[in-house]
Amino acid sequence: MRLVSQAYLTSLSLIPVSIEDRIPNLAPDSLPISCMVWNVQGAGSQAFVAALKELTRSHQPNVLVLVETHMGGQQAQKISSILGYTGHSRVDAQGFSGGIWVYWRPELVTVDPILKHNQHITMDIKRVGATPWYFAAVYASPDPSKRKELWDDLKAFATTHNKPWLIAGDFNDTRFPSERNSSCHETTRRSAFFNEWVEDMQLIEVEFSGAAHTWARGLTPETRRSGRLDRALCNVEWGSRFESAKMKHLPAVQSDHYPFLISLNGFSPLQLMNKPFRFQAAWLTHEKFSEFISEKWDKNGALVPSLANLSLNLQVWNKEIFGNIFHQKKTLIARISGIQKIVAEQPDRGLLKLEAKLRRELDDILEKEEVFWYQKSRVEWLKNGDRNTSYFNLSTIVRRWQNRITAIIKDFNDVWITDKEMVRAHFVEFYSKLFTEEGSNHQGDIPSDIFQELPLTEWTTLSKPFSPVEIDIAVKQLGALKAPGPDGIQGIFYQKHWNLVATNVHKMALDVLAGKGMPEHLNETHIVLIPKTDHPEYASQFRPIGLCNVA
Repeated sequence: MRLVSQAYLTSLSLIPVSIEDRIPNLAPDSLPISCMVWNVQGAGSQAFVAALKELTRSHQPNVLVLVETHMGGQQAQKISSILGYTGHSRVDAQGFSGGIWVYWRPELVTVDPILKHNQHITMDIKRVGATPWYFAAVYASPDPSKRKELWDDLKAFATTHNKPWLIAGDFNDTRFPSERNSSCHETTRRSAFFNEWVEDMQLIEVEFSGAAHTWARGLTPETRRSGRLDRALCNVEWGSRFESAKMKHLPAVQSDHYPFLISLNGFSPLQLMNKPFRFQAAWLTHEKFSEFISEKWDKNGALVPSLANLSLNLQVWNKEIFGNIFHQKKTLIARISGIQKIVAEQPDRGLLKLEAKLRRELDDILEKEEVFWYQKSRVEWLKNGDRNTSYFNLSTIVRRWQNRITAIIKDFNDVWITDKEMVRAHFVEFYSKLFTEEGSNHQGDIPSDIFQELPLTEWTTLSKPFSPVEIDIAVKQLGALKAPGPDGIQGIFYQKHWNLVATNVHKMALDVLAGKGMPEHLNETHIVLIPKTDHPEYASQFRPIGLCNVA
């Protein structure tokens, strides 16, 4: 039952789908790390060195990766000295083909190369106080048969290593037809092999802003060829840990390939803001939850203040009673592991009994975690109950990356704006102009004679007062976990506690439908911008929708 009125853009707040409570990172880094990756197509010219100096000066990457250098060690050492990166590792070019050079600043980040191959360097990245993660800098061979060696080598590495992992570089292949401006049977076949490898590895794309393609050649429309050959992929663990990570395609200079920059903390300064309240479906799994709701719900109160009061009580209950399920899971696993080590050497009746109890508690926590991820994933075609936690986690990460707006082109003049407040102001200005009286497609009054007159029986039916039964039916038809409005309450709350809240909802809804006025704050709406394309660049490529309160 969504009572919707016009949403005024003067109060527009850009709330991406990812505005919900932030998912706890596994081991957040206290300081940001940024990586720049560039296929330079030769590292010998003075013009290249000048362009590289400007790029590193402007973006200050902690880790720099240059691929297809076409050169050996002497030039690599020279560039290290020029740029001031005292940490470096490399795979030299084979003749005039290939080459991977990696540079880093040891005072900011520790990099330990652990595997070298002529098509990749895989490193262990560390920061003081943070859990290490893997980074594979890739230059895939243009030869498909040799490229398969790269896929096999990385797949073999994945079977014996399970840390968060980022894989970035020039893959010399595209995944989808939209990633190239020309196609043939051979490129389609190669894309199928590439996609199969990505799916087997359970990798996800790091979302990017900037030009859609990362390689281009040809100076006329007839000779122009382009594609997205360069990209960054990561496993679920890396995506969960670096939830704010973002990639930016930079302008192409001195090479047919565009350099790209990956920031683990995003490109806008993190602005602390109050988290909006969100009802958590996982709360329903707690044995005392229904009892708590019954105690705190005001059956005789008005609906809006009753919901507001319940929200405050739920936040306290979540902190003091329900607790952090991620911390609880970690503690339980550690305790179970410790007990199993002891009883493996000397079985103890008390410890075995405790282990069984802790394993039951862990099963309960895993169920709560599954519901938590299922709710946030927005996946509608799967049902929870089969421990799809990894899939729901993956869906949530992808959805959040896809719905985060970090940059936009202003006024079709190819000038990107990345400042968060400027991006917000640009959207407000764009939609304010679009939805003004002058900008709308106003058709005037609709002639009254184009509709047939209703028969008396139908008019009588339509004129009947609304009934509580109609409201009951509407509640049953609600999407249980659809995105909530400003009050944070989803349909599942009403459906699970309808016997308790029905009286309040009936009174409010029937009063409004009878024209007795609408309670304050009831019809507040969040405006959400939905991308119309995979990688929108202009404000016109977003569709605004309103997220209304359920009741």
